[in-house]
Amino acid sequence: MKRAYYIKYIVLMLLILGISIAAAQDGLNSIPVSETYSENGSFKIKSIAFNNTPGNLDGVSYVYDGDQLMYQIPRSFDMLLDNSTRVVLSNDGRIVVYYQNKKYRPEKEYDNVVVYKEGLLFGSFTTDQYADCSSKENNCTILYNNYDAVIDYKRSDYGKADYEKVLRSMDEDEEWLHHKMLVVKDNIIYTVSGQKKISVFHTDDLVLEKNVDFEKLYPFIKDFPSPKTYDS
Repeated sequence: MKRAYYIKYIVLMLLILGISIAAAQDGLNSIPVSETYSENGSFKIKSIAFNNTPGNLDGVSYVYDGDQLMYQIPRSFDMLLDNSTRVVLSNDGRIVVYYQNKKYRPEKEYDNVVVYKEGLLFGSFTTDQYADCSSKENNCTILYNNYDAVIDYKRSDYGKADYEKVLRSMDEDEEWLHHKMLVVKDNIIYTVSGQKKISVFHTDDLVLEKNVDFEKLYPFIKDFPSPKTYDS
């Protein structure tokens, strides 16, 4: 009996080793992990993807109150480096709001904005519903994204091992939008769409205001912080 157990154990370890080697050969041994803090710094969501395919839900996310695990969500929240995704955690840790410019599949979990409450999908919005513009229009995205326009790829040594992002010269508001197309203050999320209109989402009562003029609201929100996110 004991011999049979050891044989099964060895077979299992060899199988795991084989999967690990195959994953390493495919470049999949490096999986995306991100940590995002609530505005008040008291809560944290740690998201772990099980593969590195953009738009992937295969993974798990953990919400912590300090070092104490509160709950988990059976999906990942991808944080892409091209400024097309953002995740926000409310100041009580109960609400997670995830933004992504691209909708990869028709299910609600893939909508452009998804809202989770205490680990369960509470609601979702398409770009049309949240940003009040048709996704068929040019520049109609949940998040304003000037990434390609403002990155100086040549001076940044893009594609090389010593890549370091260098920005082109630009107007103050364009530089602000590159870094802060989404800001949070007092549990209220302000997002700037690709058409330079602002949507305002209140995580306390889950109320949405949309189509607010950017020039009108920019002086009020320009010093608000973006969520602190760390990728690895």
